[in-house]
Amino acid sequence: MIYSLTIIILTVLALLFTHARLVAALAEKQGYTGLRPYAIGLIPGFGLMYYLKAKTEKPVEKAEIVALFKPSAILKILFVYAQLALVLFIVLLPILYIINTDGNRYFFIPTILVFFFTHQSLVVSVAERKGYKGLVPGFMGLLPGFGFYYYLKMRKSLRNINKDSLKFVFNPSNITGTLVIYGELILLGIVVLIPIVYVIGASLSPLSGIPSTIIPENPTLDNFRFLLSGSGIYDGQEVTTNFTSWYWNTLQIAFFTMVFAVLFITGTAYVFSRYKFKGKKAGLLMILVLQMFPSFLGLIALFTLFHTFGLLDQPLALVVVYTAGAIPFNVWLIKGYLQSIPKELDESAKIDGASKLTIFFKIILPLSLPIIGFVAVTQFMAPWMDYILPSFVILSEENWTLAVGIFAFIEDQTRINYPAFAASALLVAIPITILYIAFQKYLIEGITAGANKG
Repeated sequence: MIYSLTIIILTVLALLFTHARLVAALAEKQGYTGLRPYAIGLIPGFGLMYYLKAKTEKPVEKAEIVALFKPSAILKILFVYAQLALVLFIVLLPILYIINTDGNRYFFIPTILVFFFTHQSLVVSVAERKGYKGLVPGFMGLLPGFGFYYYLKMRKSLRNINKDSLKFVFNPSNITGTLVIYGELILLGIVVLIPIVYVIGASLSPLSGIPSTIIPENPTLDNFRFLLSGSGIYDGQEVTTNFTSWYWNTLQIAFFTMVFAVLFITGTAYVFSRYKFKGKKAGLLMILVLQMFPSFLGLIALFTLFHTFGLLDQPLALVVVYTAGAIPFNVWLIKGYLQSIPKELDESAKIDGASKLTIFFKIILPLSLPIIGFVAVTQFMAPWMDYILPSFVILSEENWTLAVGIFAFIEDQTRINYPAFAASALLVAIPITILYIAFQKYLIEGITAGANKG
């Protein structure tokens, strides 16, 4: 029933706006401009009679009026508004479905936001064409309806403006395009934010199972207390965890991996970019080829080496693997950047008596901060996300990394705890987020530099 009613309403609106457009075109031929002809045109029948009987402000040929009412001209206008109505129906379709299934609250707000931001964008377009820029048009666009009235009627144009320029703003195709753009942006925002909101809500759930709602009915911080204290009560039973040990293990691995990876990668890239020696091309080619093979191909060999050297169940031993694995790809990245640093700086430092280590640490490293910041952040993140390697070589529970430990919350049937898993995910994000904020400037410069230099 609601779908049929919506189609009827949109059809009537399409016919009504077609009538209004014809009335406005007739009035324009007779010398009447502005919004009044459109307003009168919204009165079926009366609008046409009004301007056909009204005195003309300028001479108009009868053939011009007849041309307005040719079937082809009417159908052309009707087609535009029918197309707009169809797009509007497609936009409204999911909302109608949710309303029909008694779930309108999930789609009502996004739809309002789409129309709200579309209105703001159109108001800003009108203001810019009349010479108004800055934040004020954006704020005025937040007032539905009034924003258009303010810039069309209350404010004089600061520059000469072509009427066709304003007509383009209200062109159905422009309005439709703006609706589609903001609809896509709102949809992408929902896709990105819903998982985050769900994880936050799940972390506050008092139950150990999978939450059935995004926001729990009785939110609690017990899951965070359980992780940080090491024990908690779930379903009437006491449960323990080594979360703080896993966190400390992972934090150490991430820090040392970041430090050593930056030193080894930058040093290797410096040698390849500054010096000529036998086997340089072969070495670079070998590094390039090594990137083709995924690291998990060597799991059996790594396990054997760890067992042979007594490194099994030693979390910090993972630093060696992570550092070595980071070299192939990042050497090429930093080498390209270092080649853009003039060699004259090295030669000037040598003349002043600087050693090779002094040149590297006092000149090259400071100038390479953007690309080094990018590599540092990516290497710091790696241990937090890796599950396969630690699960192979770390045997005892207290020595697990976070990826292995928190996965047990949803894998082990004896300790399934989805809210604790969600709370763990939020706590894992803290150091990575802090590092991203601290290195934000260098990250942006490093990404663009690594892409363009070399």
